[in-house]
Amino acid sequence: MNRLYACVICLVLFAQMTFAASIKVKHFAELSRDISNRTEMVKDINDEPCAIVKVVGADASFSFEGAIVKKVYKSGEIWLYVSPSIKRITIKQGSNTLRYDFPAPIEYSVYELALRTQEDFNKAGAIATSCFIPGVGQMAFKNDYLKGSLILVTELGSIAALVACDVQQRSFKTQANMATTADEKISLMKTSDNYGTARNIMIGVTAGIYLYNVLDVILAKPRPSRRDIAINPYIDNINSVNYYGVNVAINF
Repeated sequence: MNRLYACVICLVLFAQMTFAASIKVKHFAELSRDISNRTEMVKDINDEPCAIVKVVGADASFSFEGAIVKKVYKSGEIWLYVSPSIKRITIKQGSNTLRYDFPAPIEYSVYELALRTQEDFNKAGAIATSCFIPGVGQMAFKNDYLKGSLILVTELGSIAALVACDVQQRSFKTQANMATTADEKISLMKTSDNYGTARNIMIGVTAGIYLYNVLDVILAKPRPSRRDIAINPYIDNINSVNYYGVNVAINF
């Protein structure tokens, strides 16, 4: 059982690291009907009107580098006033960096640059992980460890029951084919058929749990994260010898 717990924790941590957020662009497009560049005009050092790049999906933790004249925080987006000659901007968040080359020359207009958010990464990671291993996506990205554990355990249990029934069905069928009397053959075939029926039921149960797992990880909202990490140094004195160490506790 301890090995099972350890494997589940490793799967959860591996999934979170695999789908850790990085900076990616969802789309970039010109907003031809947007006149913000005229109503809220800003000029660069050459006294030329700036274009506006509206960055969606970014917050105050993001920084931008390039020929940026001014940065304005708006509701749900960040406006970057840039010189029309700009060809590239660098977007940073923590240790993540993206150097983005604009796909077309920037003119005196308004553009939208949409970034993939942490929610996008979590949803993609949850779906991919739970499709591969049922229940792990709920634990790793939805913070629902109880539901995820139940899905994983019931799916593993149904698969084990399915395999066991299939093995027994094949075994009794083989014995029936080797039976020397008609009564013995009928009895063994009946038992084989019963195990075959049970196997078919478990196929349906396994498929049902898997389908529920996929629908749940797509539709269910994440639970509030309650994860805490505590690091505590300690000193143990054993036989007049001091031993130094650190306890690391992760509470889920």
